[in-house]
Amino acid sequence: ADQGLSPFNIGDNFQSTSLSKGQVHELYREFAKDRGISIDENVIEDIFVKTNGHAGLVNICGVAVDDSFRTLPDNQQVDMNHWATVENTLLTRMRDYGTFQRLIRDLMGESERQVAALAYYRSRFLGNPGEMDVLDLNDRNLSGYLAALGVLNPGSGSGNSFGIASPLMDSFVRQLVIPVAYPDSPNILPPKRSNDSLDMLEVIKSALLFFDKDLIAQASSLAYKEAHVFVDNLKEKHVPRESVYDSELTRILMNWLSSRNGYQVVGQYHIGSVYCDVVIRGGNKAPVPIELLVTETAKSVQGHIDKTIDYKNLISGASEGWVIHLTREDDYLQHPLWPTNSDLDAGISMIHIWHNKDFTDVRLSAKWKDLDGQTMTVENERVI
Repeated sequence: ADQGLSPFNIGDNFQSTSLSKGQVHELYREFAKDRGISIDENVIEDIFVKTNGHAGLVNICGVAVDDSFRTLPDNQQVDMNHWATVENTLLTRMRDYGTFQRLIRDLMGESERQVAALAYYRSRFLGNPGEMDVLDLNDRNLSGYLAALGVLNPGSGSGNSFGIASPLMDSFVRQLVIPVAYPDSPNILPPKRSNDSLDMLEVIKSALLFFDKDLIAQASSLAYKEAHVFVDNLKEKHVPRESVYDSELTRILMNWLSSRNGYQVVGQYHIGSVYCDVVIRGGNKAPVPIELLVTETAKSVQGHIDKTIDYKNLISGASEGWVIHLTREDDYLQHPLWPTNSDLDAGISMIHIWHNKDFTDVRLSAKWKDLDGQTMTVENERVI
C-alpha cells in the first residue's frame, strides 16, 4: 500500500463506510481464499471488535496481515498468536498514513477549540467503551468536532450521546497523541539496580509524582466505575476507572523512558488472545510486564497476580512481572493482599498504592524479591 495516500476507500476523512460483522467476516474469508491462507474466525471477530467495522481500519488490518506473510512466507495460518504479533505494530503502521498524520495535527493543534477538544476527550472518553450522554452545549460542540474528526461516534439514542469511534482509534489517541500533547514526566536518568536493569519500584514512585492530579480528581465524576469495597465509608462509591491510571502511566513512561532514554514502552501489549497493560523493553535487558488494577476486591487482586504470572511466562525473556494496584479503599494498606512466596519466587512483585480523591496524599506498600533472592518490603511509605 502507498502509505502517502489515505487507506480509506472514500476520501480522506474518517466518516467512512461502516461494515457489519457479517461483511467483515466475508471480506476476510475472501481475502484468505485469494491468498491461499487460513484466518482463524476469532481473529476476524477481534478485527471487527477493535475497528468497530470501520472500513478504513478494517483495510489497514488486512494490509498489516498481508505484509506479515512477506516476512513469514512459510506460515499459512493466521491464528490469535500471529494476529497478536501483527496487532502490536498496528499503531505505528497507522501513523505512517497521511490521513492519520492529519488527524494528529488536528488533535494537537493550538487553537482554543483544538486544545479544549483533546482535554475533553482525555477526561471523558479515553478508554471508555460505552456511550455517554452529553447534555452541556459546549461539550456537545466539542463532541461534534471530535466526531467530525472520526475520534467519536454519535450514539444510537436521542442525539445527545457519543462514544469512542473504535477501540483501535482510542488506542491510537492514547498512545500516539496523548504522550506528545502532555509531555510532563521525570527529567532524571531511570533508576537502575546493580545488574543495570530498571529498579521498577523507584520507576513507579518517580512516575507517580507526574500523574495529573486534576485529571485523577475529576475522574470520580467524569470517568468512573463503582467500587465494590468501602471508599469514604461507602460502598458503590464512584472512583476513577482503570483507563485513567493506565493512560497516565503509559504517557509518563513513554515520555520518560522511550523518548529520552531509549527504552520501548508498549501499552496494551497483545499476547495471543489477551493483552498486558504495559510492557517495558530496553537494550539487552529482559522485558518487564506491568499489570494494573484499580480499587479492587481481594479476589480480583489475586486474579491479576495469577494473570501476571501467565504474562511473564508468555513474554519471551521476561524474568519478572509487576502487579500495580491503585486503590481508594479505606485503610487498604493496613490489610493488603500479597503474592504468595511461590509467586514471589516466580518473579512476581506487587505494589499497592492508596490515594485520596484529589491525589494529594499518595502512599504505597510493596513486596518483591531482590537480585539476591531476599524478600523486600515497603510499608505505607508516603510518596506525595
